[in-house]
Amino acid sequence: MVFEQKIIETIEEFGMFDNLTNLIVGVSGGSDSISLLYFLFNYSKIRNINLYAAHVNHNLRKEESDRDQFFVKNFCDNLKIKLFIKSIEINEIRKHQHTGIEECGRNARYDFFKKISNNLCNSKIATAHTLSDSIETIIFNFARGTGLKGMCGIPAVRENIIRPMIKVTKDDIKNYIKSNNISYISDSSNFSVDYARNKIRLTVIPVLKEINSSFDKNSSRFINQVQKDDFFLCNIAKKEMRYLNNNFNIFSIRNIPEAIRSRVLKLILEKISDMKNINYTHVDLVLKFINKFNQFSNNNVLTLPGGIQIGILNNNLVNLNKKMSKETIFVNRGTKHLTMLDKRNKIKLERRKEENVFLNNDNNILAKFELKGSITEYVFRTRLPGDIFSPPKRGHTKTLKKYFTELKIPVASRNSICVLARKQEIVWIENIGVSNNYLSDENSKEIVSIKLKNEC
Repeated sequence: MVFEQKIIETIEEFGMFDNLTNLIVGVSGGSDSISLLYFLFNYSKIRNINLYAAHVNHNLRKEESDRDQFFVKNFCDNLKIKLFIKSIEINEIRKHQHTGIEECGRNARYDFFKKISNNLCNSKIATAHTLSDSIETIIFNFARGTGLKGMCGIPAVRENIIRPMIKVTKDDIKNYIKSNNISYISDSSNFSVDYARNKIRLTVIPVLKEINSSFDKNSSRFINQVQKDDFFLCNIAKKEMRYLNNNFNIFSIRNIPEAIRSRVLKLILEKISDMKNINYTHVDLVLKFINKFNQFSNNNVLTLPGGIQIGILNNNLVNLNKKMSKETIFVNRGTKHLTMLDKRNKIKLERRKEENVFLNNDNNILAKFELKGSITEYVFRTRLPGDIFSPPKRGHTKTLKKYFTELKIPVASRNSICVLARKQEIVWIENIGVSNNYLSDENSKEIVSIKLKNEC
């Protein structure tokens, strides 16, 4: 049968059942999830996998919601499948999360599924997303405006979530249900065109199938090709990130080919911020920001949707909202080491012994400066009242407070910036650079490196 063949081929192609002991199936009671559960009831025995079902009652449709829960429970009882049920008031939850019903419901379901999965060893979560769902997602993304990533549809595998029916169509499901005489229930909200996805499924896709009767087959081929292209471009972007080596110099970013640059910027934003759901708007704003950068301007700060402030300090892209983690530990002020955010990296001072330090290429070196006085006079710390700093190539000195104000660094972030100090004179500032009074060159008698020491 086509339905079963497609699922088995998908499971094998993506290694969905490799090293799998326990499988949790998300079940709503509709035709898609019921047909998946029914198929897996038999197939899991062949693969020696423990099968579970999970149902979330959103309490959106009053009696209908309770009817769905009752049906799923009876279905699982008849097959002797252990069922996990959670009842939530989705309307109350969305008020606090400020999200739409569909997104809020989806998040609640996955949170519940993952909680079950975390209590079972070698487990995965199976959802009943189909090729038809993937096509709807592509059309929805296209209508809103999307890049190549949005045209990839729904992935077959994401973390420990698998979608064995991702190549199955609605027609395949109808035939399978009919031939096996499987009962299911219909969600009345699926027929309301008030929801965008329903409108696409009920009005847009039928027209496309009238234009080309092979629409589903051709769409599957399109998705497959786009996913391969996107995977290739993502790998190139990751290589560019490795070349940058956590040093997000805007001039280096500008030199990245345009087709890859936006992907790299998305990875950078994920790296330097806690932002979720980074989209085209965020990336486009940052791209324009770095393209218009003027090192002599005092307005080198960008506020992104969500309140994240991105700045350019010492030609590097940085998150100005970043605060010191509670895990951060400063060892006493007289030492040469500072334990950094994840307790694995330390900053240290290292005297340079090479005959020509300017030929040395060490990606762990954050900066170099000319040593004045004894190295024991230098300590890592955060700012203190009375600190002064000489901005590079400016030829004058100002208080550190005024300099931070000039750079428009948020007050809340200033106490989390690491500095290297010699008494009240600041020698180096994290993500900004070395004081003009300590810049090194070929004529410097002794040069010291500020180096990141990885202790993993």
